Amino acid sequence: MVGFVAGGLAILWGLVGIVLLAGSDGGTATWVSVVVGLPAGAALIFGSIRLLAGTDRWFVVGAGAALALTVLLQAVVSAASSYGSASGQATLVVFLLPVPTVAAVLAALPLVGGWVAGRQGAGQRQDTPQGPSRGW
Repeated sequence: MVGFVAGGLAILWGLVGIVLLAGSDGGTATWVSVVVGLPAGAALIFGSIRLLAGTDRWFVVGAGAALALTVLLQAVVSAASSYGSASGQATLVVFLLPVPTVAAVLAALPLVGGWVAGRQGAGQRQDTPQGPSRGW
């Protein structure tokens, strides 16, 4: 569930970046949010769907880590290019960094790995009928 929220926030932030670039109000950090943030957000939503289906958890881990690094990269590039205020960058990091980080950490837990392995093994198992055999 956290992966869906983080992916949605990344896509929303990338769409805001597209609007800023269309109005020529965006800088290098805005390009980072559009070029890296949008695909990472989409990958996080796709990975969350795969995780809920019980097929794979590593897509969420990789996409969450990529999105967290994108937020940090955007803050560093924005601070280095003097685009935006320091309080704006702190707000960006405080509100956008924890969600993909938590999604990646939770998906990497061994408990989630066991759940995925159980889901993968559940479709292949053949249950034998329980009860006495009558032999007729």
